[in-house]
Amino acid sequence: HARSVAEQANETKTKFLASMSHELRTPLNAILGFAQMIELGIGKMPEVQMREYLGIVLKSGQHLLDLLSNILEFSKFESQGEPRAFIAMSSVDLSRQCVDMVREEAKNRGVAIVNDAAAKETEARFVGDPLWVRQILLNLLVNAVKYNRPGGTATVTCARRADDRVRIAVADTGIGIPKEIQDRVFEPFQRLGREAGQIEGAGVGLALSRQLVLRMGGEIGFDSEPGRGSTFWFDLPAVEDEVERVA
Repeated sequence: HARSVAEQANETKTKFLASMSHELRTPLNAILGFAQMIELGIGKMPEVQMREYLGIVLKSGQHLLDLLSNILEFSKFESQGEPRAFIAMSSVDLSRQCVDMVREEAKNRGVAIVNDAAAKETEARFVGDPLWVRQILLNLLVNAVKYNRPGGTATVTCARRADDRVRIAVADTGIGIPKEIQDRVFEPFQRLGREAGQIEGAGVGLALSRQLVLRMGGEIGFDSEPGRGSTFWFDLPAVEDEVERVA
């Protein structure tokens, strides 16, 4: 059994590295290609064109940095044992923190964020690792902004369910996920529908989110209609009678 687990881990690592090198090559090629054009055009290229090329270099560099951060998170998680002690958390505090971090990016893309989970009257308390839960909600929010359309909205909601779970959801008004890739959405380096180059890669955000949710005894899923948008959600155990529980 130990051998098959080790073999499976190695196979996952090989796939991961192959996907990773493919993902990293795209922004690197853009950086090198456009930097070369700028170098060749010094003194004769119109300033407006040079600014455009520099913008692409900067954006590609930022994407490369985000991608590397995600990869480090994923490999760090893969090598970790059991999670730290779980604590009771508030949907109000969590949603406010995450929305604040994504607001600037949303503004730049012309996407409005509606935080319905910030209302005290719908506050729900649940159990989890604060760092992990924040990472999951941030991943979902970033995707809801990234795969949206200008003038679109990303809405965060939270509700206590009948099964003693709390569901946090992020709905977008974006492009939706094509039916043919819906069963692969939580695989590392799966893009959510647009061709490479049109949008930054989804990296390992959703794959990492799924691993973290499962490790906390929760569930993650989505509903999507191509052309009409997607709603990604995750469920975590609700706080039992406001008593903090350590797992």
